[in-house]
Amino acid sequence: MKILVIPAHEPIDAELMTCWLALGHEVFIYPANRWTSIFAELPAGVKNKLVVPDIIYCGDHWDILRALFLKYRLNPKAPIFNVLWWFPSRSPLYYFANNVSVCDYEKKYLKDLLGIDSPVIYCPVNTVLFRPAKKWENRKIATIIGNYFKERPIMGCGYLLKIFERVHELDPEIRFRLIGNNPNLLCPPYVEKIFLKREEMPKYINESSCVFFTTTRNLIPHSLLISMSCGKNVIAFDLPSLREVITDGVTGHLIPPFDVEMFAKKIVEVVNDPPRKIGGKARKVILHKCERMKIAKQFIEIFEKERSYFRHNIRIALLFHFTRSAKVFPI
Repeated sequence: MKILVIPAHEPIDAELMTCWLALGHEVFIYPANRWTSIFAELPAGVKNKLVVPDIIYCGDHWDILRALFLKYRLNPKAPIFNVLWWFPSRSPLYYFANNVSVCDYEKKYLKDLLGIDSPVIYCPVNTVLFRPAKKWENRKIATIIGNYFKERPIMGCGYLLKIFERVHELDPEIRFRLIGNNPNLLCPPYVEKIFLKREEMPKYINESSCVFFTTTRNLIPHSLLISMSCGKNVIAFDLPSLREVITDGVTGHLIPPFDVEMFAKKIVEVVNDPPRKIGGKARKVILHKCERMKIAKQFIEIFEKERSYFRHNIRIALLFHFTRSAKVFPI
């Protein structure tokens, strides 16, 4: 099968393309200049050229427009697959693609918002790269992972800074690491900002006693999944999507939104006495739901099912979109 990828999320796209190549498929990228290699290297074997594709894959709904152009230019029978790595909007573009949700909560959200049904395929994780260290280390380090905190309200930047301050008041020996691209975020001196590529992250995650997330309205972050794959104690606000992988006290720690005091106390508690069984159970969840080869095969199954069909009549889709009354699925 020839899969034409319009990239949107480098670390995730890299995992899927690597597996599709290993499964014997041909993978092409368009346009290649959108791959920055800032967060992950382009897998060897991915070709930078236009071909007659069997499948057009994208991860941003705005790229459906580009995919439609490529479809009619290269192969009108090639189905378009759009993976919703972010919350969907009311855009009519979703009607022109086969949509894939990345958690059950998003599936319900999309159904209620636009009346579109979608299969659920969780985010892929390289569980070989992201695995627990052979020797447990407790360096009293609490790590948070994410990019552009200040520029992206969903990352919970305001809560993050308050949590830094409160944890430091409770236990000044705890050090923080902020992993990601955050040049505009001013942090206290006891917070170490680090920018890493995917391959460099396991070492830093494994040195941490816990990894926490202050996201306020988000799907399941890839960074949370890789931390669970490393067997870490993860701490996050109790959001509907996160409950699909985190059971409080079993596979992680969920804090009532948006209780900064309780969040800070949980970090102090976990850093000083990390419950090791929780990390092991967290990894089992990832192996079951998110192991990258399993996820890549799930995509291939739906690609095969849909590749000979074109189900999206533009006029009907537009009529449906502008005449249907829909309400947003409650957060």
